Amino acid sequence: MANRRMFSRDILQSDAFVELSKEARLLYVYLNLNADDDGFVENPKGISRLSGCNYASIEELKAANFVIECKIGLFVVVHWMTHNIIQKDRYHETRFTAEKSRLQIVNKEYVSKDVSELETKCLQNGSSGEDSIGEDSIGKEREGEGEEKTAPAAPSLAEIEKYCKENSLNIDARHFFKHYEASGWKDNKGRKIENWQQKALEWNKYERGADNKSGCKRSKILKIEGIDDFKRAEEWQKKNRPWDLPKNKAVGQDEEK
Repeated sequence: MANRRMFSRDILQSDAFVELSKEARLLYVYLNLNADDDGFVENPKGISRLSGCNYASIEELKAANFVIECKIGLFVVVHWMTHNIIQKDRYHETRFTAEKSRLQIVNKEYVSKDVSELETKCLQNGSSGEDSIGEDSIGKEREGEGEEKTAPAAPSLAEIEKYCKENSLNIDARHFFKHYEASGWKDNKGRKIENWQQKALEWNKYERGADNKSGCKRSKILKIEGIDDFKRAEEWQKKNRPWDLPKNKAVGQDEEK
């Protein structure tokens, strides 16, 4: 193995190298000095102690792509070929031939063959490795541009009764079903109801907060129907919820008092 090692100024003065911590830069120099003729280093922990650097600095070198971890306890210097040109009569091939076979040299840098093959495939597909949108997917999106979203199926009375029972809702499931069935499962603004369970919860909320001040069990649920006038509200009650009205109660009497 050659006793001399060289360093490329292009690497040591690059922004990527300068941005490393002082310990990581020093450890990199020591790794280069102790690597074999192919740039492999098999005792990184011992070298980190020799240099007085924290072994965690090697993780920083890995993240910055200055070394590649071939297996536990074995690293290779990525820019080895940029730093060193060893004459054939002094060159001794590394004994880590299996690990070397899984690497290839691209622009004088060691690159994992798996990574290189992936990049090649991405380039052939016109992609940089990120998700891309092809013409086929764009075409499919355009085909569906004019399509409306399918509205959820209306629930059956049995489904509503089951939901009310499971969630202890204080509403008349049959009336809830008939009310929205008559409106085509649309709210008071004509919008399609996409979440009938939420509507049931709203009914329950207003049922529990019914106004009992005048002895009239007129429910705040009327607000859901968009009715603000008391007389029209009670007329709606007489038609749709007669059980909530007190006996012999005249229309508007509650408000007059």
